[in-house]
Amino acid sequence: MKIRDFLLIDLIIGLLTSFKHFYRKKFTIPYPYKKPKPAPRFRGFFYLNPSTCIGCGICWKACPIDIIYIKTHDEQTPEGKRKKVVDRFDIDVQRCMFCGLCESSCPNGTFKLTLKTGFYEGAVYDRKEIYFDMYKLQNWVKEKKEKKNG
Repeated sequence: MKIRDFLLIDLIIGLLTSFKHFYRKKFTIPYPYKKPKPAPRFRGFFYLNPSTCIGCGICWKACPIDIIYIKTHDEQTPEGKRKKVVDRFDIDVQRCMFCGLCESSCPNGTFKLTLKTGFYEGAVYDRKEIYFDMYKLQNWVKEKKEKKNG
């Protein structure tokens, strides 16, 4: 048995730390009434700008757990060029790791994990609500605010 164990130095150090924090000013936020600002590096919900999406499917290929579903078709422009048009862009957020690989692989920054509005509350009662289609990826913030107010 060491002398350090006999004198309980580790216990005394722990108690001193506890007493030091006991007299400090408490930092709490009354959550529902006042909301904290997330850190600048916080990755919020997904956002898709369909007008600039080229339908390349790189985000779908970069996703390690295959939660992104993309369906496209080709159209001819008036100039005679072929252009991909995105028909379906869905994300199954139930299984998402929020790793950001899909966002970093997008060639023109169309697809983002963003916190544009400061909204980060994603709790829902029904699992079907966290399956995002193209419409929801553009308008989920408006829908959440309408549900909250209405």
